[in-house]
Amino acid sequence: AKDYYHRGPYTEDVEEDKHDLIYNIHSYHTKVPPKAIMHYIKHYTEKDNIVLDGFCGSGMTGVAAQLLGNELGIDIPTILLDLSPYATFIASNYNNPNYNYIIEEINECIEEISSAYGDKYLTKHCINGIVQMNINGQPVMGTINYIVWSDVFFCPNCSHEMIYYESALDPLTLKVQKKINCPKCNIEITKSNMILKQTTTIDNLTGKTVKHAVKIPVLINYSVGKKRYIKKPDETDIHNACNNIIDKWYPTSILPLGYNTQQPKKSHRYNSVDKFYTNRTLFFLSKFYEKFQNDNKKMFLFTSVLPKLTLLNRYMPEHGSRALVGPMVGTYYIPSLSVENNILNQMKFQLKKLRNLNYTAGKVIVSTQSTTDLRNIPSNSIDYIFVDPPFGSNIMYSELNFMPESWLGVKTNNVDEAVVNNIQDKSVIEYSNLMTKCFSELFRVLKPNRWITIEFHNSKNAIWNAIQESVNVAGFIIADVRTL
Repeated sequence: AKDYYHRGPYTEDVEEDKHDLIYNIHSYHTKVPPKAIMHYIKHYTEKDNIVLDGFCGSGMTGVAAQLLGNELGIDIPTILLDLSPYATFIASNYNNPNYNYIIEEINECIEEISSAYGDKYLTKHCINGIVQMNINGQPVMGTINYIVWSDVFFCPNCSHEMIYYESALDPLTLKVQKKINCPKCNIEITKSNMILKQTTTIDNLTGKTVKHAVKIPVLINYSVGKKRYIKKPDETDIHNACNNIIDKWYPTSILPLGYNTQQPKKSHRYNSVDKFYTNRTLFFLSKFYEKFQNDNKKMFLFTSVLPKLTLLNRYMPEHGSRALVGPMVGTYYIPSLSVENNILNQMKFQLKKLRNLNYTAGKVIVSTQSTTDLRNIPSNSIDYIFVDPPFGSNIMYSELNFMPESWLGVKTNNVDEAVVNNIQDKSVIEYSNLMTKCFSELFRVLKPNRWITIEFHNSKNAIWNAIQESVNVAGFIIADVRTL
């Protein structure tokens, strides 16, 4: 009765880049830069207004509210909700920015592990195949930056074994050839009709026999001083990469049935989380996990490094200095040429980013829950809502989050996940129904005549119609559409 709020729609297009120091601390699907969200919060809210994000992802709405609050010298209370425990884990850490006290402690952990096991990332410096010696007659050692791992195939005609890196990569153009000739029988073949070599191993933890595709190290990029070199792995390099005894815990969770999770099962028979890491990477991850597992801030750093350490990372030498192009977004696609990064370097690199979380903490609540049921939020209590909801079939959040959630020990309950997914028996109709429940709850908790901003992207008419219908059925009126 005493709410005299009146505001017209924000009528400007918003453009902000993603080269933001805070934005880049931890990756997540479909993140919106906080500086972009600040425009909307500043326009639509007043002092002591409460902001809600029901699909918070990595929590950028909360970060935006706190940055704006710091700028204006006020508190902007924010509620962040997401169905994914991985999302809310990231959001809660992003929105609790007091990291200065822990950075030195994390650095000591990194240095301790580096001192004990860093020699596993050392390699003999070679020029033209000749090992270089120092003045003491000892081999000059370089520090490995990354290692390229290649699939191994058999010719479908004569069963000749071929290393993909050697057979398909043109040494002059550095491009992968779509068609190659078998060096033994000369038949023209493509990757699609090659037979992937597989091996049978016994799992360290479960003791079960497992069968999966073979990948072997074929190239090492290393540094001596500030200069980089490349070489072919020698026997010591291969031993350091493949024969580490892992005596600490790491996840062996079996991949669930899913749209994305079927791809690695079909292509490489990777059916558990641990198969996506090399032996050496798992060795180091298990060491770090043992030290970090009981501290959320340390695990925030740990999970920020994970995407850079799987065999999903692609090696594409045709891109020159940008040959390490990362995973294919929104998939579990395993490339034939994968990259193993030096985890010690990655930890140090990510730790530097944490220093950018230096704003003053505001009032933020983070909850892992579905927006289909907001019974813990009173009706007519929220002043402004900014949401970036799921885009139909574009991203399968629960599947893509399964790997990091396996490290965290808690996984998404995807019953109310609003996606179009045949494995979950969810068509556009089910997606629309779930989104209607969500928007109806958002409508209920929002004060009368207040605003919701919905950021949305999908090129399919069926999805656009579904989201607009859900918005209208919930009771909202679309007042303006702008480009973000």
